[in-house]
Amino acid sequence: MSGASLFQWAEFIDLAKTLGDEAKRDGSEGKRRSAISRAYYATFHAARDYAVKSFGFDIAERDVHSRLWKALKTQPGKEAPILGQRGEELMRLRRRADYDRTPPVADSLVQQGLTMASLASGLLKSIEAGDAASATQ
Repeated sequence: MSGASLFQWAEFIDLAKTLGDEAKRDGSEGKRRSAISRAYYATFHAARDYAVKSFGFDIAERDVHSRLWKALKTQPGKEAPILGQRGEELMRLRRRADYDRTPPVADSLVQQGLTMASLASGLLKSIEAGDAASATQ
């Protein structure tokens, strides 16, 4: 398939918002849990792609999720360590949504996940803008 563009992980954020909105209307626990999971994976994949490109992060090793957030926390500057911290927090929330049957996931947790993913996206954009500025100097 020539000319196809790469998938944009940010689409998962849009899906998470849609699922969260639908869950508010119909009360679906599955949609709430899926919204949190999609918000996490949007954040994880965007951060992973950045880490591979920026500092050669190795995605082939085990426990790539935890290693990614820890690696970001050790990067220079102030945004990458904050991104690593937010990623770890979002990962814990995603694990709860994906693996813990009780307690039920409330709309407030979906909102928390969406907020964390949005903040992480902003941090990543700031980091990438700083990298681009440094490269042109």
